[in-house]
This record gives sequence, C-alpha cells and structure tokens, in this order.
Amino acid sequence: MIVLRIWLILVLFVLSRSVFAQITDFDKTLVSKDCWSENPVIATATQQNAIAVYENFVFIIYYNTSRKLCVARNSNFGKEGNWKIIELPHIYEKRKGKYDNHNTPNIAISPVDQRIHLSFDMHARTFRYIVSEPLAAIADDADFDARLFSPTRNYLENTKVPIERVTYPRFFNDQEGQLFFMYRVGGSGNGDTFLSRYNQDGLWDTPLKIVDGKKGVYEGDENRCAYYNDIFFADGRMYLSWVWRESPNAATNHDLMFAYSEDQGKTWINSEGRQLNGPLHLNSSGVKIADIPMSSGLSNHNGATLDGNGNFHIVLKRGNTYQHYIGFSHEDSFQWESKVISISGDRPKVYCDPISNDLYLMVRQGSRLKIYGSSAHGGDWDQWNEIYTLDGDFTTSTNSIVSPSKDHLMGVAVTKEDQLHLYRWPLANLANRIEK
Repeated sequence: MIVLRIWLILVLFVLSRSVFAQITDFDKTLVSKDCWSENPVIATATQQNAIAVYENFVFIIYYNTSRKLCVARNSNFGKEGNWKIIELPHIYEKRKGKYDNHNTPNIAISPVDQRIHLSFDMHARTFRYIVSEPLAAIADDADFDARLFSPTRNYLENTKVPIERVTYPRFFNDQEGQLFFMYRVGGSGNGDTFLSRYNQDGLWDTPLKIVDGKKGVYEGDENRCAYYNDIFFADGRMYLSWVWRESPNAATNHDLMFAYSEDQGKTWINSEGRQLNGPLHLNSSGVKIADIPMSSGLSNHNGATLDGNGNFHIVLKRGNTYQHYIGFSHEDSFQWESKVISISGDRPKVYCDPISNDLYLMVRQGSRLKIYGSSAHGGDWDQWNEIYTLDGDFTTSTNSIVSPSKDHLMGVAVTKEDQLHLYRWPLANLANRIEK
C-alpha cells in the first residue's frame, strides 16, 4: 500500500510538472473568431506593425470577415479573456476587381500623448490614416470605442495636402519613444521612400525623401524602388536594409543594401563609416553589401534584426534557401559575412534576444509555423535547430515583435478557420530549447 501511494505521488508529480511546463512554455490566446482569412493580408511579410505594445496593453489590428477594420486591445499583456474589440467604419476595398494582399493594416502608439495611429488598405492608392484622441491607448475598457478615433484622413501635415500612390506604411519608435512613419510613393519598380516624424499633436512633420528610386542607372533603367527588411532604431541610429526592384516583376529584385542614419534620415552612413548625403539611391557609395543578380530567386520583405552588441543581421530567402548576412559592428563601420541556413519555407523573419544574442527565425512551412533558434556560439550563429512547430492551418507567417521589456517574443497568426491568435514566448524558455 505504501509503495502504491509513493508510486501515485510520483506519477502526479511528473504529470503536474509536465502540465506546468506546457502551460508556462508559451501562451496562446484567441483574440477573435472573426478574422478575415480568405485573403492573406494579416500577419504577412509585408506588414511591419500588426502588434503594438504600450505599458501592459497589447494592440492588434486586422480586418474581420465583413472586411471591416478592427482594433483589438488587451490590458493584461495579451492574456486570455480580456480582449476589447473595436470595429471601425472602413471596409477593405478591392483593387481592379480583386482583393490585394499588399493592403496590410498597421498600428502604433505615440507614448508622448498615448494616441493610437492606424494606416491601412493601400497599394499605390491615396493615403489612409486614422489617429485617436489623446490617452486613448490607456482608456478604460468601458470608454474604449470607435468614438475615440478620427475619420479616415488622406494627409499627415496640417496643410492637409493629400498624399497619392502610397504603399507599405510602417511605424516605428526610437528608444526615446519618438514615433516615425515610413511609406513608399509610386509603384512596384518605380517609387520613392519617405519618412516623417510625429509632431505630438495628431499631425506630422513634412515628410523627408530618404530613398530616391529614380536616381542612378541599372542596365539602362532609370526607375526602381526599394523593398525593405524590418526597420530599427537603436542608440540614436536608424538602420535600413533593402533590395532593389527594377519593375513590377519580382524577378528583377537584385542586390542587398545597408545604411544607417544618426540624424533621422537627413544624412546616411555606409558600412565603411563614411557619411553620404541623402536621399539614398542606386549608386550611393558603399551601400551595396552583396551582389545578387536579377533572376536569382531573391524575395523581398525579409527579416532583419540588431543584436545586443550592435551587429546587424539580415536573413534573405533566395530560391529554396535562406542566406544569413551578419554585419559585425566596429563602432561606426560594419564588416559583412554570409552563411547559408539549411532551412526552407516562406519569407523569413528574424528576432534577437538582446541579452544573450540568441537569434530566432520564424517561418511558415505549408500550414505549419516553425521557430528555429541559433546560439551566438562566440559570434558565429552557425548552428540552427527547430525549437517549436505549431499546427493550425495557418494562412500566413506570423507577424511578431520582441516586447519592449525585452523578455518575450510576441506574434499574431491567422488560421483558415478565421481565428486570430496571439502567441507569447518567454525568451528564457526559447533559450532553453536552443542547442548550445
């Protein structure tokens, strides 16, 4: 009898440890059962800001199955059962009779006035932007509703001049919380990039052209556009990496470029540490870091991140392989190396634990989502292992961020059953699964 009791105690202990591990390993919360999955426009590689985190609030932007623009907010760091969803009047529109998966919605918070900023549903269309009242981000749930948000605007500045032919809106904050907005004006293979700083009053500074797609010549073509990987602000620097495209045909993607700015895009610095006058263009000196010819299977909108030592990482999908470019930081300059990652899948996104410098690669393979991890190994990042596989008939790769507190990787994903989920992986738990 005593032996049986001991055996039962041991079994219960093991089961409790197992259940506890499953519960605490990562969190998956259902945000909505009414997310539009017919068109892969949520949590795609072209979307930079599906999630925004401010203090203990998590915000997610999406279209519901009626194609209306929605904002979901959770006041308890994204935990289950505490989501408040606002449905806004805008309805996702067709382009030339078809739904267009470039029209991603994006969301950000301006900490100085706690406004919520939205930009959405554009592919070479008139600008669409909504801003909330001050303090809306921290409003009580009872007061958090559509009345807090402005009508859709077609302008940024107080001059109210409409901005035409806009694509790929992106928000990002610097380390002081200053909010910036970046977007393309023009078409695929023929566009310029602009950057604007938020004025803290619901309006923005005059946009600054930071990349000129018409300056410079590539095999006789005088028009192109830049396709960016993820954008970063850190230690007073803004980091850009991109590939060029010469026409609407993705086969004309070519070359990998890198530059950073210490004055919010007015001037730029190349990998050699030499200052360049803006805007950047095809022939900007020392900006190209890898020769990749056209028709190389080079995709656009890949992943990039900055590690805790200031090294810059870019992971590109090229054909059926991934290429990892590492820019090793030497104060003002960067020395570049590249490695092949023996993983395949959708366009990759890469994230870094800034304390350990472990890297995480998130990809979609068929209907599954997978996370791969790599330890720095003394600065090599030469060994990747699969640490999570998520089953769920996912329609897109996740759109993820490292939380402002630097202790969680947080991502949203959409399933074919119109479900929108938030995933939260503690970085400490991810690190335990990496082969050291």
